[in-house]
Amino acid sequence: MNYIELINLFWQTRRICKLSSNEADLYFCLLNESNIRGWENPFECRNDVICSAITMSEKTLIDVRNRLQQKGL
Repeated sequence: MNYIELINLFWQTRRICKLSSNEADLYFCLLNESNIRGWENPFECRNDVICSAITMSEKTLIDVRNRLQQKGL
C-alpha cells in the first residue's frame, strides 16, 4: 500500500468502527516514521521515540497499538 491508500484505509476503518484520538495519533505517527525510513517493511521504531513524539506512556502505547492491530490497522 502507498501513503494515500493507508490514509484512505484509516478513514474507511473510522467509518466502520470508533477510533480514539490516541489511536489516530499513533497511526499517523507510525505512517510518518515509516515515511522517514523510506517505507522499509517492516520497520523498527523504539517505543520511547514514539511515546515522546505523541506524548503517550509506554503502557498506553502498547494498548493502543494492540487495538489498532485488532482493527486491521
